[in-house]
Amino acid sequence: MQVMRGWATRYAPWVGLVSILGTAQDALAGDYEGTPQVAEFVGEMTRDYGFAGEQLMGVFREAERKQTILDAISKPAERVKQWNEYRPMFITDARIARGVDFWRQHEAVLARAEQEYGVPAQVIVSIIGVETFFGRNTGNYRVIDALSTLGFDYPPRAEFFRKELREFLLLAREEQVDPLTLKGSYAGAMGLPQFMPSSFRAYAVDFDGDGHINIWTNPDDAIGSVASYFKRHGWVAGEPVVSRADVRGEQVDEGLTTGIEPTKTVGELRALGWSSHDALRDDMPVTAFRLEGDNGPEYWMGLTNFYAITRYNRSVMYAMAVHQLSEQGRQVMRALPMNKPLKLMAFAALAVLVASCSTSRSPTQKSSSTAVRSAPGLDINRAHKDGAPWWDVDVSRIPDATPTLHTGPYKANPYTVLGKTYFPLQESKTYVASGTASWYGTKFHGQNTANGEVYDLYGMSAAHKTLPLPSYVRVTNLDNNKTVILRVNDRGPFYSDRIIDLSYAAAKKLGYAETGTARVKVEGIDPQQWWAAKGRPAPLMLNEPQVAQNTAPTITASAGTVEQWTPPPQQHAAAVVPVQIDAKKNVASICRWARSPTRTLQNS
Repeated sequence: MQVMRGWATRYAPWVGLVSILGTAQDALAGDYEGTPQVAEFVGEMTRDYGFAGEQLMGVFREAERKQTILDAISKPAERVKQWNEYRPMFITDARIARGVDFWRQHEAVLARAEQEYGVPAQVIVSIIGVETFFGRNTGNYRVIDALSTLGFDYPPRAEFFRKELREFLLLAREEQVDPLTLKGSYAGAMGLPQFMPSSFRAYAVDFDGDGHINIWTNPDDAIGSVASYFKRHGWVAGEPVVSRADVRGEQVDEGLTTGIEPTKTVGELRALGWSSHDALRDDMPVTAFRLEGDNGPEYWMGLTNFYAITRYNRSVMYAMAVHQLSEQGRQVMRALPMNKPLKLMAFAALAVLVASCSTSRSPTQKSSSTAVRSAPGLDINRAHKDGAPWWDVDVSRIPDATPTLHTGPYKANPYTVLGKTYFPLQESKTYVASGTASWYGTKFHGQNTANGEVYDLYGMSAAHKTLPLPSYVRVTNLDNNKTVILRVNDRGPFYSDRIIDLSYAAAKKLGYAETGTARVKVEGIDPQQWWAAKGRPAPLMLNEPQVAQNTAPTITASAGTVEQWTPPPQQHAAAVVPVQIDAKKNVASICRWARSPTRTLQNS
């Protein structure tokens, strides 16, 4: 693809990964340790994005300079192939057959992607087929090696690849994965659709709803991400891609466009001797191009959807290969006998309908026959267990929550969990309690809280059994007197000896992220008094998190309107205390807690 698109509390050295994951013996670990360029880059990531500098330097101590990558990107360009040479590289019986097999394996997911994004299944299949032969050739270089090599040792495009390196480290932090395990092409393109890191962060989607975006080994997410990419780049549902043209006269070549942008109109081309095989409006913008086919020159008009394909790879022949492969696959699918029971097809159609009506999907279980296998050492689905994020952050740079007058209904009516009924308080201003605090992290990151907000393990928030939602509290670690101010927007913990559950960042600020629990004092905060102490009136809204609501709430800044909510029975209910293992031991066991198997909190 030419459109080149928290973490452990201490850096773990990941001993042995270099020998396991290296693709060529042309480098040694430590190639970038101590270099001025890397020091400057790490300083930027620390200053601008809150990374822990020492930990990030630890990653670059493991990064390798790959001479094979520099050789590949620097070698002289080959002679430009003509269409009659280029087409046979991609339009093959083997690729068509594998594409049909991929299509049939993932038919329901492709149908849902087509319905949600308007991108035909055959186009999605074709992109994955052209890019990686349906996952066969996704690349053998570690992405950290590829982007470091090109970002620091390839001056012609160093700026571009350093930007992609930055995006890669951000996506690794966001997706809670070890950056030393992810592989891709020599240019850093990743997964089944070969997204560059910037494209991943901009367009990749969690299409199976498991709380994690995995385009490496999860075909569902890869399919949804390709569809998302095309939708965002102007794909128009139901519109054609190209139209063949007949030409006559001496002005024909004046109609050819010099780039990929649709700078001509059908009417302008018609005046120059072009005649489309299809009925097209004169005002339609098109890209006019000529290809050398087996039987001589071919003249084509690329329409809006053709231009969308060229946004994936800025090549007319690439876009034509994708289009013609997709048409070949579609024709074969149409010709295949109906070898599936009608009830199965009806079920697939029903699944698509249900998915389109749902605002939240549960994770789907892949069958072992269709899943793409994970490479050794790649724990892309790590987030299904709770614990600390892979990467450390400088939590001193994360500000405390700002107490704000609430403008909407509170959640403060009784509810029952595990046979016990809780009666939330109607106000939190005078609340004071001491007891044990715990914290929750990666498993719930990005999921809805009981208040309908999105949980951010790097945010300053907390869960409480009986305080009205939302509330603000001051939490003090009684062992070291460290204090934070938090927004209470969730329910839990439902352990007999815990009084509050903090976000990972809040627990780290209080100094107990590694031990799991701490003795704390919790004090409710009155936002009006808090602002009055600063000599300023309390603003009604200040960085108020966005909450999904069916209707606009009545403005009741402190009226405490009750809103019904019933939590699931196992929210924040686990049998054991979270324990963090020394990061220098087995990385796979860092900070993994025994938590509840599910946690889906939504408005009733």
